[in-house]
Amino acid sequence: MTCDEGGSNRAQIDMALLPLVVAKNLAHADAIIARLISGAVPLVTRIIDAKLKRHSVDVRDAQEADQLKADVIVRLLARLEQCRVDSARGRIGNWNGYVATTTRHTCDEYLRRKYP
Repeated sequence: MTCDEGGSNRAQIDMALLPLVVAKNLAHADAIIARLISGAVPLVTRIIDAKLKRHSVDVRDAQEADQLKADVIVRLLARLEQCRVDSARGRIGNWNGYVATTTRHTCDEYLRRKYP
């Protein structure tokens, strides 16, 4: 499916997001969002673990990693809601790529705050 933004700039929307874009009601959209987030959690966890390990971050009781995961999920939820409301503005061409990039950026922000 293509979404048109401004007429000439056309881009694909990830097929995993198509059910969200065409959801008939909020309950159905919420179920799709829950499934997308649930599917993204393993990737988010792997990236966070690798990033923190690579930077030798001492994670006590995994609290910091859990907080990072929560921060990423909040960002993903916000973006999925944007996609649901306005698929042209909130379009995501590659959901897994978006998840990975969002996770890496969130980790980078955390590391910059922790080690200025």
